[in-house]
Amino acid sequence: MNYHVPEQEQLPFLPVGWGWVELDDVLLKVANGISEKQNKENLGIPVTRIETISQGIINLDRVGYLSNVSEDVIEKYKLITGDVLFSNINSDLHLGKTAVFKQINITLLHGMNLLLLRPNPKCIIGELLNYICEFYRYSGKFLSIAQHAVNQSSINQTNLKKVRVPLPPLLEQNRIVLRIEELLSYLENGVASLERARANLKRYRASVLKAAIEGKLTEDWRAKNPPSEPASQLLERILTERRRRWEEKQLVKFAEKGRTPPKNWKGKYKEPVKPDTTNLPSLPNGWCWVTVEQLASWEDYSITDGPFGSNLKTSHYTSSGPRVIRLQNIGDGKFIDERAYISKEHYDVLYKHHVDAGDIVIALLGDNLPRACIIPDWVVPAIVKADCVRFSPNRSIINPKYLIFALNASQTRKKASTMIQGVGRPRLNLQKVKSVVIPLPPVDEQDEIVSDAEQKLSIIEGIESQLNNNLQHSYLLRQAILKRAFEGKLVPQDPNDEPASVLLERIKAEREANNVKKTRKPARKKAVKA
Repeated sequence: MNYHVPEQEQLPFLPVGWGWVELDDVLLKVANGISEKQNKENLGIPVTRIETISQGIINLDRVGYLSNVSEDVIEKYKLITGDVLFSNINSDLHLGKTAVFKQINITLLHGMNLLLLRPNPKCIIGELLNYICEFYRYSGKFLSIAQHAVNQSSINQTNLKKVRVPLPPLLEQNRIVLRIEELLSYLENGVASLERARANLKRYRASVLKAAIEGKLTEDWRAKNPPSEPASQLLERILTERRRRWEEKQLVKFAEKGRTPPKNWKGKYKEPVKPDTTNLPSLPNGWCWVTVEQLASWEDYSITDGPFGSNLKTSHYTSSGPRVIRLQNIGDGKFIDERAYISKEHYDVLYKHHVDAGDIVIALLGDNLPRACIIPDWVVPAIVKADCVRFSPNRSIINPKYLIFALNASQTRKKASTMIQGVGRPRLNLQKVKSVVIPLPPVDEQDEIVSDAEQKLSIIEGIESQLNNNLQHSYLLRQAILKRAFEGKLVPQDPNDEPASVLLERIKAEREANNVKKTRKPARKKAVKA
């Protein structure tokens, strides 16, 4: 048994009575799960799936089901108390996740994509093995023995069995588990409080945006500052100016070609889609309903989605150059700095999809549509990818920051939900985005709303940052607890405990005796003389 410290591997010294062992030395079984196809009716015998391991536990709400399973198969694959399920095929982020089976009087079968680690209860208790695996996952041990691919990594059984783990005396194991559970219980209660506080901040942020686009933030201000020009009059003036500019541009084109404008040429002008105000609530004095398209600037491609198909493929990405704005860059009102690049030459080819600093990008796919954010100065030059919309607002009618509040507000998302297609992958298209309806205040009031809302949101962000720091500290504290546990520093040692070395020698002797019994041939019977 490998309970000594091998010379070729630098392992920390352990307390007296402890020993280093290979994982295989303390296991009765390492096995893959049943490969039979699960049914869609959720009938029959429950069976684990990769998602059954959830937040460190075996979640019985996330299992599959098998029909017509024989008693022999049930007996072969059913979990017993203390079994540890190990995620050995997963992304790097989730590789090595484990959970211990603690349920009693429940039949649960071991399914695919999770390894079963069945501890020898004479050597190690399941809860301790589970915590060792968690500590090794945190410390990167499992990643170091994995085979890495593009989308997932894997750990084969041979490498896993050879992983060396610290083994305390059996009685001390129980004391360690009790102490870990006690400390983690305090820690998890604190984390739960932090998570509740963060959820409350999220609701408060939503209430600020809701009040902003309903005019409640500026009720007092509005009473003292009547609008010099209602939003409806400003909108009409902007739309008239837009048409005039289009006509001038068309006349220039005709002149350049030496052509006389044909009859009814003005009829080809395409008016921006108008808002459908059916069942919409009344607005404060001076406000009006508008569509996103009515707020676009006069330039060409002021509202456009990204290139599709072969125009922009993964093979076009480079290590540097102009940026590609993707869905993962569009946060809830915030730009997320996830980087992808293309060459300057390809950027020039796709220039009509470019974004300028201060433009708005809107997500067409995913959660919380139409999720939007503003492009920071330091991001350009850049283009938008497919499933993202570049929107250049007309700043003489709309404050871009107010527009971000309006697009990300719960009321807008609720109205937009009727346009969304798809369940698993919710999606909008460009035409739907153009027709999204928002409330438009007068310009002066927009500026006041932005000033007030930003002040409140800044306070929220400060508190949220502190909560995130505390949650990160909790994560590190959990690792510290496990580290101390497996250094022998969490509970005092008892010199009367049977050392791990003695325990392991006894288990080794039992194994060897069992092997002798299995290999010993039965004696031949002597022939009886007639």
